[in-house]
Amino acid sequence: YGPIGKTVTKILLDNGINVNIIELNVKTAARINRNRIVCMRAVHGDASQKEILLHAGIEHAQYLIISSPVTTSEEIVEVARSLNSVIKIVVNTTYIKEKRHLEKLGANVVFSGEGSIAQLISNFMFREFETIEAEIEEEQLEE
Repeated sequence: YGPIGKTVTKILLDNGINVNIIELNVKTAARINRNRIVCMRAVHGDASQKEILLHAGIEHAQYLIISSPVTTSEEIVEVARSLNSVIKIVVNTTYIKEKRHLEKLGANVVFSGEGSIAQLISNFMFREFETIEAEIEEEQLEE
């Protein structure tokens, strides 16, 4: 339950969406449950295990968000897809090269750290170029 998971959870809860968190760290799961936040609970365990996903309610879930780029993402996607054929699976992964493979396993959407950073840098550069272009046009008008 890291920074990405916390942010996504807050946004979902703020919009009235129930959130079940699967957390490997028993202390973190206990802390989440001690807070007794309405529409939110934590299940302690490994999300690649069928029993843990079932305990978290995967069979009725509309979405599964794998917010941490974990090495077991492939297993989680496969098991989740076998338990709920219509669930939308969103995966965060580190490397762009993992995207196609995760999609073949059943992930609907895959975000990669590499891809996201590349997109952010590109967006920044386009804004910079627009600024430079606007400055050039402004200087030409002043001449």
